[in-house]
Amino acid sequence: MSPASNPRAQLLVVDDQHENLHLLIEILRDEFALLAATSGQNKRTDTCLRSPCIGLLPC
Repeated sequence: MSPASNPRAQLLVVDDQHENLHLLIEILRDEFALLAATSGQNKRTDTCLRSPCIGLLPC
């Protein structure tokens, strides 16, 4: 199946540590359409929460 007919899942990564965000982006960018944020309260997280996506939040 071609990439155009099989869109990647959207993944939201939220972490207040820039180093963690960069590491996760490096690991996941080939498999997912990524959105990254340093806070759960910003335009990117609001956009993702209005559409189907996977959220990856630190514990």
